Formats: sequence, structure tokens, C-alpha cells
Amino acid sequence: MNDTDLYNAAGYCLKVIEGDSGEANNKLFTATPSIEVMKQLGYKLDDSGYNYGSTYGATYKESRIDGEFARFRYDGWGWENDPTSSNYGQGGQLDRYCNGLGYLKFMGRTNWKRPNRYELYSLVYHLGDLTANYGWPGYYDYWTNHPAKDSKFYPVDLVNNITRSYSVGLKNYASCVSYND
Repeated sequence: MNDTDLYNAAGYCLKVIEGDSGEANNKLFTATPSIEVMKQLGYKLDDSGYNYGSTYGATYKESRIDGEFARFRYDGWGWENDPTSSNYGQGGQLDRYCNGLGYLKFMGRTNWKRPNRYELYSLVYHLGDLTANYGWPGYYDYWTNHPAKDSKFYPVDLVNNITRSYSVGLKNYASCVSYND
């Protein structure tokens, strides 16, 4: 946890940071997983809007750190796609991945879920560029559970701490958050 090695994210390790202030305080956050982690967990590539089960949508080879990393869609077969629902986004590819960490009891925890944009914003605001400082993949933005207008969601750029809105079919990186009990 809070590992600052810039070159070990590509292996069988899933990087985790503990937030220390603001909305991120006392919460654990994962970096997006490497392809090695995805293979080890039995995940398969599926970039369709009808993805289901243990899947990810694409990969990207980082240039600032070594390795190839998984990117996720927001949608999927049977996902909650009603923007007026409080469950909007549940059951999609990203949501299934975070829930899967809970089923695995990753780091002894069962409450892994999609972070909100204020949690990720606080994490970067207080810890700085997560690629330069902690070796996290950072070329793509990280999804949040925060809906935007027109059936989009807000991801956060964990290098520059910028928030934009993207379509649910776009592939971004995944961070999952776990609250301390």
C-alpha cells in the first residue's frame, strides 16, 4: 500500500493508495489493473455494449511507466442504464470489476465499489500526479460513479486532476474504492 515504485504496476500486483485528506481520507483506492492481473483473475477482453461476466474493454501500453493495463467500459449486458435511477451504472463492466474485488476479499475487504469524482479529485489534489509519485497508469482518465448529462459519466484525470464527461461506451481506467469500517 502507498507503494511509490514506478515500475512494478505491470506485474501481478494491484497498486493501492490510502487517501489521507478530504473526501479520500481513510479510504483505499486501487490503480487500474495490469493485463497480468486480469489474466490471473480470469478476465477476458469484450468491447461490446453487451459484455457480461469477468471482462474488460481494451488495453493500453503506458509510456511513462512500463506495462499494459486494462481499460473498462461503463455499460454491459443488463446494466442499469436509466440516468434517473439511483442505481445508474450498476451491473456494467466497471461496476462488475469493482464488485469482483469484494467477492475476492481483496485486502480482506468486501466493500469495493466505484469511487465518486470528489474522492478521486481529493486523492490527486493532496497526493499530486499519481503516475509520477506512485507509478499508477495515467494516460487515460479514471471512471467515477458520478453521472453527467446525456447518459455520460465523469472520469478524473489522475495526472492533472481534470474532470470531463464521457460516453458509457468509451474505455477508461478503473479505480475502486473501499471505506474503512
